[in-house]
Amino acid sequence: MIGPAASPGAYFRSVALPPARYVSVAAAVALLSLLRPATCPAADSLPAHGLMRLQRPGSGPMLDVAVSPDGSTLATATARGDVQLWRSSDGGMRTLLRAEAPADAVAFSADGTRLVATYADGTVRLWDARDGSMVRRLLVHPRGARVAVLSPDGHVVAGGGADGAIHLVEAETGNPVRRIEPVADENANVRAARPAAVRALAFSPDGSILAAGYERFNSSVRVWDPQTGREVARLNEDGNAVHALVVSPDGATLATAADTGQHVTLWETATWRPRRRLDTRGMPESPHASSADGRSLWSINGNELWRWDLASGRRAQKFVGHRGDVTAAAAFPQGTNVVSCGDDGAAIVWDGRPAQHGTADTAARPEIRPEGLWGALAVEDAGAAYDAMWELVAAPAQTVCRGTSRSTPSACES
Repeated sequence: MIGPAASPGAYFRSVALPPARYVSVAAAVALLSLLRPATCPAADSLPAHGLMRLQRPGSGPMLDVAVSPDGSTLATATARGDVQLWRSSDGGMRTLLRAEAPADAVAFSADGTRLVATYADGTVRLWDARDGSMVRRLLVHPRGARVAVLSPDGHVVAGGGADGAIHLVEAETGNPVRRIEPVADENANVRAARPAAVRALAFSPDGSILAAGYERFNSSVRVWDPQTGREVARLNEDGNAVHALVVSPDGATLATAADTGQHVTLWETATWRPRRRLDTRGMPESPHASSADGRSLWSINGNELWRWDLASGRRAQKFVGHRGDVTAAAAFPQGTNVVSCGDDGAAIVWDGRPAQHGTADTAARPEIRPEGLWGALAVEDAGAAYDAMWELVAAPAQTVCRGTSRSTPSACES
């Protein structure tokens, strides 16, 4: 493992030995200095499937990461208060956006011209992502925003606070638009009836719904209509605090997970029924991103980044490369790449293409029979319809033949 390093004797001939009683200490230090290069990878080394590592010395832990809509820019939020903008083409830093408080979260507007950042002091800053200038400092929530998101059209910022209320303000002016405050269930106990802090927020791609995760509610996820403030649905996620929400690119699926839960739940947004529960084997896991094609879900578990195959509902690949816990992940809008950031102050861009051989926790898919799957798409059971959809997607040749055989039978006979 040490390779061509000099022998211990040669090493000690190159230094002045201290008094005898300290020789053993000096020998231990020297041995560690020889071993360290072999046992600790270099900071810029890339793990398997890693495409590039982004890190600015001394910036502290990275707490969140976002990808611009065109995929050209990555934004990272750091504990020192800096928001860093990186070029995805070569990993070079474009701009450094400085603030006095740690930056907790970042998000791009749909056109990529604006960047909203949430800070530990409860403020929200709107930045111009093109030149790095601050457009406005917003007090989205009167008591300080714990989490904030930008609407898809970039016109509204939604911020949630410790009192459970969500405030919507105009992004360009800071003028209030609407206040959304949940009402506890009439049969809730005293503890559950107290205000629960907002832990997570997510807009649907078309901006028609706003999902919120809370700390203490019998229904941990509530879905709101941001245009009216009306509650659309309540989703039961074991009654635990929900800190991660992901809406699929087509808006058809919402992924949620609780702090102490044992699964990630996929909800059908048309009916708000559970489509599938991904078994995390008793470990809390946070969904963070959906692939551009909607076939994969990216989640975080400690220092591991996982890709879930939604067709099978199983873990497909594990990505490990951070020297500490992974704190956030974001998928590129096009292609299969994904970026993660962590406590080690680094962001890693990964090649997220499905592995061709021997992936973790997957098995060979048996040959499927499309007969009956088409009918399953029309049943009221959202889970059964969801499974049928992915089974049909997994066998496109058979699916197309089955669907077109009555009108163009020659297409399947050739």
